[in-house]
Amino acid sequence: MSKICGLSGVRELTTITARLACLRKFLHSHDIGELSTEETNYLQEIYNAFYKVIDDENVVTNVISRALIALDPHGCRCFMLQFGDTLYPCAIRRLAGATRTSKGNIVMAARNAIAKQIHSFRQLETLDPDQICPISGEPLGTDAEVDHVIPFAELLDSWMKTLPDLPKLTMIQTRLFMC
Repeated sequence: MSKICGLSGVRELTTITARLACLRKFLHSHDIGELSTEETNYLQEIYNAFYKVIDDENVVTNVISRALIALDPHGCRCFMLQFGDTLYPCAIRRLAGATRTSKGNIVMAARNAIAKQIHSFRQLETLDPDQICPISGEPLGTDAEVDHVIPFAELLDSWMKTLPDLPKLTMIQTRLFMC
């Protein structure tokens, strides 16, 4: 196999960590935009070999008709894979072969559930780097994040403890962005 596009060797790598590093290098060293047919074919091989598919009767997930590198809503690069008529963000961790966990799916579903609220807040409340954070008392600077008085992870863990049957959930359908 040719090493032209940088993806052809991923299938031969034996660990998730090595595949993840190779995919991340490719993602960050190529321009935003549509991938070539050859690169899309390599992604199809990687997807077929390592991606753990969520059963979804509404999505045909076996043939990638188009692949591109795009920016997610947070400005991070991600692969977008088209199945049928729909483009889906594809986490490089999943392409590398990492498995999903019920807790991980719940965390991503919860983050996705509030993502629009955070985006709307950011649009309405523009960042003033000199403004003082009401929680920490420190200047916001240019890299401030929207957060909660109680950090999201603590809120979620606390909520999850109130639901004793939560670990029995097998899968929550979510598509995620991963930088």
